[in-house]
Amino acid sequence: MSEKQLEKLYYSIYPMNQCETQSKSYEETKELCETLEKEMISLMSPDLQAMFEDYKEYTLNLKQTEQRDAYIDGLAFGIRTISEAFLHENKNRIW
Repeated sequence: MSEKQLEKLYYSIYPMNQCETQSKSYEETKELCETLEKEMISLMSPDLQAMFEDYKEYTLNLKQTEQRDAYIDGLAFGIRTISEAFLHENKNRIW
């Protein structure tokens, strides 16, 4: 399977916009971060606010790329491992 095929599989099975956690601590931490972010932005000049928004966008892009690449690498590893197990099993079989 090529990386492009794994990437297509990733986007068809694991769409980022549908990824949610059910953890209460996650939700509480997310709310705290949002509150702190609003307070920080209110203290910034318009130029710093724009720079901060760019920073958030770049960070989000990095996170999404890291998650996609980790998924692709993990799936490829799993496929190789299963393939090797079946190949090894078939070599040792006496028909």
